[in-house]
Amino acid sequence: MRMVIRTSVLTFVMLLMGCSSAQVPASSEATPRVHFPNVLARLTQPTKKLQDLSSDLIDEAVHVEGEVQQHAPLLDSWLYQIADNTAAIWVASSNPPPTIGASVRIRGIVRYEQILIGSTDVGEYYLEEASRVVMADAENSGEL
Repeated sequence: MRMVIRTSVLTFVMLLMGCSSAQVPASSEATPRVHFPNVLARLTQPTKKLQDLSSDLIDEAVHVEGEVQQHAPLLDSWLYQIADNTAAIWVASSNPPPTIGASVRIRGIVRYEQILIGSTDVGEYYLEEASRVVMADAENSGEL
């Protein structure tokens, strides 16, 4: 019986202590917290036109938008090509590509692959995909 009373008293004291310390500091009341999803943050970043990707941007992260034109499987990754109204570029990804015709927004690292034919460089810029948002999927929009 004494054990039950002692346990009840300890529980009551713990409840009282918990209630007295449950005050919210005034500083957190003045600062509202807003949840800003990562997808929304990526969509608000300014985009570059594909024609503006140049040697100045190699190894830099950029945001671009375009429509998926084609894709090709590699051994352990994928390539897909996107185009805007200025140019087209290939995107290297470890994920399966979006469907052809899908409108996408890509955050990628600008890379350059040098291809020498004789002494002439016929290399190409491409993007190494860091993240992707499919803004409109051709299969789900009713378009052919």
